[in-house]
Amino acid sequence: MISRRFVLGAGVVAGVAAPRMAFATQGQALSADLVSALAQEVQGKLTVGGAIVAVRYGQTLGQYFWGNASLPFEQPVDSRTLFHMGSNGKLVTAVAAMQLLRASGHSVETPVGDLLPNLPPIIAQIPIDRLMSHTSGLPDYSQTLTDWDRPQPRDAVEKAIADAPRAFNVGEAWSYCNSNYVVLAWLIEHLSGQPYADYLASRVFGPAGTPTARADSAAVPIRHRAEPYEISADSVITHAVRMEDGVSRAGDGGILMSAGDVAPWRQALTSNRLLPAEDMARINAVTRLKTGRCVPYGFGTFSEVRNGRQILHHSGGVPGFMSFWRTWPDTGLSIWAVSNSIGPSSRRPNLTKMIYTMAEGLEPGRIQPATNLGDGTDERSQTLLRVMTRGEGVPVGEGILAPEQTALGRASIPRASKDATIQPLESWLVGDGPAEGEIVRYRVTDAGRQWELAIGWTPDNRIYWT
Repeated sequence: MISRRFVLGAGVVAGVAAPRMAFATQGQALSADLVSALAQEVQGKLTVGGAIVAVRYGQTLGQYFWGNASLPFEQPVDSRTLFHMGSNGKLVTAVAAMQLLRASGHSVETPVGDLLPNLPPIIAQIPIDRLMSHTSGLPDYSQTLTDWDRPQPRDAVEKAIADAPRAFNVGEAWSYCNSNYVVLAWLIEHLSGQPYADYLASRVFGPAGTPTARADSAAVPIRHRAEPYEISADSVITHAVRMEDGVSRAGDGGILMSAGDVAPWRQALTSNRLLPAEDMARINAVTRLKTGRCVPYGFGTFSEVRNGRQILHHSGGVPGFMSFWRTWPDTGLSIWAVSNSIGPSSRRPNLTKMIYTMAEGLEPGRIQPATNLGDGTDERSQTLLRVMTRGEGVPVGEGILAPEQTALGRASIPRASKDATIQPLESWLVGDGPAEGEIVRYRVTDAGRQWELAIGWTPDNRIYWT
């Protein structure tokens, strides 16, 4: 994270950014109980401002706003406030790339170097679908070029990728990598003959009918754009460093959206206004690795199951902004939550929890009831717990990780304290049977905090996805 900051002020942030009264727009109004439940998730937390909006098939069901888009100007958050979406912009890039591939008659299996000249060999050989699904094995340029307030021209990004070792061989594993979507933005510019931002304006956001969505441009004054903030554990508010102009609109997550954009955006995706149904289905599908197992990620979106229902989701974050969305395709419900401040995770509003609170309030009994597969004493749960609570420097152990994990050269499983407990909640098949992957969702309880973790298992009880 960028460390150069400017102190804005200090004090109890909840007092500065006290939540305002929520209100509903078209269609179903938010109940008083739901408004109260959302307010409880914000009150007393370290936050400057934010928004949550629920939509279904092009109609806004309800919106809730709190705090300020700008503290110095005391500008409250409203339906026009533009938030930086961070990695949630990857779905926008995927849609644009799919449009241009279809228009040019090329498939997603085409090596990117066949369409985009003068790439380093490590990039040129990779099929486009492996870029979109994060199965390319490219190193992440953002691990080297860490100062987002400085220019990151194409030649510097290419060098950062080419000079670093490959994470794994193409298609052997899955690892989230921003380099993939930066390359896709270059491809969009080459195929369209337009700057990335201009193509999105004319061929994506224009046809979608979004009133304010656009690529960011940090150097340009943009009406209604929220200011980004960071909050320390002792409640000191600082301006997050403004990203450099080109960095702010890069293809790995450079999109601004407001609450007013959410309904038309989701409607454009589900009505096939931007892409035919088969292309949208591929965006939302799982991805098959060369091992034959599937991972629950498509093109710019995770595809999982929650309480027996498919759920599409993603998150995003850049200095000063967080964004989350969840969509349930069977009912068309989609909920988007954003904030223009980042603080300690235990003391800021839990936007994911707010999404599920909103979902439960709008579809009672269908979202939140927790399933339960057992008490955590089964072999898989105990294996996972040993891996999570092992001591620093202690290897995972033989026979626990499948090739998709060993290919990463590291165990991508989060750590927990020795007092942590886990409980399996739900399982589902990713492909056509257990040999293609089974995911188990766990509840982790550690130091009084609960969170969920999805783990992929092979039939012989090895971990292949996390």
